[in-house]
Amino acid sequence: MNWAALLPMAEYTHNLWKHEVMKVSPYKLLLGLEPQVNVKFLNDVVPTAVDRLCTLEEVRKEAQT
Repeated sequence: MNWAALLPMAEYTHNLWKHEVMKVSPYKLLLGLEPQVNVKFLNDVVPTAVDRLCTLEEVRKEAQT
């Protein structure tokens, strides 16, 4: 697995987590909003897009556990 390619997603996911003391995420503190994260599969089969969506879904699930 290429960890360097996953670092942007790890940073994004980390910044979505609520701070234990502040009870809000860094995004909420800095931007005033929580970004929406909705990973949905496309009807068309585009291998690169499908692979990217699968990777995003896996990383999101791993980050939540």
